[in-house]
Amino acid sequence: MPLFQESRELERRLGYGTTYQPSRKEVGMVADYRASEVLMSISETIVLPSSVMMDLIHNLDRIDTRGWIRLPYPYVTIQFTHPIPEKDIMAHVEENDLMAMKMIQEDRVVGIVIGNADQDNRPFPPQHVFNMMNCCILFQSTSVNRVAWIGTTKPSIPYWHVSEYMQYEISQEAKDNKMRMIALCYAIHLFLNAPNVIVVKQRPDAALQKARQKKGKPKLEEYHTVTIQKVQTQYEESNKGSGTQHSRMYPVRGHFRKLKQFEDPIWIPNHFRGLRHGEESILKEVYRVPPRKP
Repeated sequence: MPLFQESRELERRLGYGTTYQPSRKEVGMVADYRASEVLMSISETIVLPSSVMMDLIHNLDRIDTRGWIRLPYPYVTIQFTHPIPEKDIMAHVEENDLMAMKMIQEDRVVGIVIGNADQDNRPFPPQHVFNMMNCCILFQSTSVNRVAWIGTTKPSIPYWHVSEYMQYEISQEAKDNKMRMIALCYAIHLFLNAPNVIVVKQRPDAALQKARQKKGKPKLEEYHTVTIQKVQTQYEESNKGSGTQHSRMYPVRGHFRKLKQFEDPIWIPNHFRGLRHGEESILKEVYRVPPRKP
C-alpha cells in the first residue's frame, strides 16, 4: 500500500541502521506507521457508509468513553464508502510535510484502524503497545495519526507511556485530535453493537477471482458490510399516543435511541418526518405537448 511505502521511504531517509540520530518526532512517525501496518495485517475490514460516520460524529458529545470497547473482531479496519474531509471528522486540521510535498490543500480520512488486544488471545510483552486499545486514522495523503489508551472506569485519555513523546511536547490541537479519535472509536463500538445493526461478511465471486488471477491481478479480499434493520416497538396494551401532528416535512439525522426491550441502544438512520407534507411541498407543473406536425 502507498501508506506503508511511505513508511519504508521515511525509514530510508532517517538512515535506520546507520549513525544518524532521528528526532523523537521522526521516531514517533515511524512507530505510528509500523503499528498501523501490523494492525491492518491482522484486521477484518468493515465498510461503513460515510453518511453513518458523519452522523456518529454529531453524536460524540453523548458518547461514554469508559471501559473497553468490544468490536466484532479484536482488530478492525473501518473503511468508508468515500473519503471524508479531515475538517469534518477531526477536531482540528493538522498540516504536515506530506501535504505540502504532494500539494494537497485539504486532506481526507479514508479509514480508521481499531485494535483491542483485550479481545485477543495472543501474548504480548508487558507494557507493549498491543496490550491496550489503539486507533489509527488513515489519511489520503498517506499520513497516519495514532493514539493508544486503556479502558478504565473513568473517561478514557491517551496512554502516553507508549508514545515517543509526552503530552506536554505536543500542541493542544494535537491533544484534542487524539481525544476525538478515542471518542470516535467508542461511537463505532456503540453502533456496531446496536441490536439492529447486522455485520455481514462479503466473499468475492470465485469465478471473478479466477479471472483476475489469470490476468495477473491481485485477488479481492473479503470484507464486511452493515445492514440496519428496522425495529418496531411491541406494546403489551393499546397505546393511542399523545404526540402532535407535524406541520411540515423535515430531515432527521441518524441517532441512537434506547428501547426498554434492548440492553444496548438501537441505531435510527437518516429519515424524514412529516412525510404527508412532502407532496404538498412539491411544485406541480403541467406540461402541454403540442401535436406532432404532419
